[in-house]
Amino acid sequence: MKTKHQGFTLIEMMITIAILGILLAIAVPNFTDWLNKKRIESAYQALNTLFQFAKSETAKQNQNIYVRATLTAKDNWTIKATNSANTTTFLEVKSSDFRKIEMDDTTTESTISTLNGSFFSAKELLPTFGNTSSQSILLKTADNKYQVKTTISTGGVISNCTPTGKPSLAGIPSCL
Repeated sequence: MKTKHQGFTLIEMMITIAILGILLAIAVPNFTDWLNKKRIESAYQALNTLFQFAKSETAKQNQNIYVRATLTAKDNWTIKATNSANTTTFLEVKSSDFRKIEMDDTTTESTISTLNGSFFSAKELLPTFGNTSSQSILLKTADNKYQVKTTISTGGVISNCTPTGKPSLAGIPSCL
């Protein structure tokens, strides 16, 4: 009487592992790219939420809401909506919440300091940037593949676009 063996042979297991390795080699780069896309989409949406929130809080509380920004390195930044005395933070967006999302090298300390002095006026419900007509922040992935430029006009309009030559993101037009 023959004994029936159950299980896999060594050859079958090696073929299965080889096929699995090939599939992972194809899937991992695509997954990483998808993850970077989702990270930058989340970051620019959080930034838009902060600006929208600052506008609505200005009307709700009938006080100026300030946008304060700090940039210590392109991958270490914070933007927050606060009261005039900077004692209450209403909403904060920071780089540590968005792994591998950086501010572009062209976002300088002077850009941040101009943004840092801006506020949404309770009287007019419009942003005030000093003597500039609008303010822009360029966020990018660490590999520089994806970028989103968020701009606030003096009329309070918040717009987003992807710079020319960069891959488009869902629902975001190319910059003109």
